[in-house]
Amino acid sequence: MPMVKKTYSITETLDQYVSQRIKSGEYATDSEYVRELIRRDQDENREIAYIQISLPRGNLIGTKNFCDPIFDHVFNEPGHIQF
Repeated sequence: MPMVKKTYSITETLDQYVSQRIKSGEYATDSEYVRELIRRDQDENREIAYIQISLPRGNLIGTKNFCDPIFDHVFNEPGHIQF
């Protein structure tokens, strides 16, 4: 895929953080680091969209009672006020 050149401004503190990430060897360049952050953001937003669509329909994990174990745990904790 062809690359598009972009220019961004960041604070000195953020620049130092990015430099540390590169020095650690996890990323080769600033651009590689930014691309990875964008990919993670895309993945996260896809997951959120899936949950927002699926949960109200009861499609998440194939059951309408997906949240029941969570609610049972929270509402059965000692000291929880019963309604």
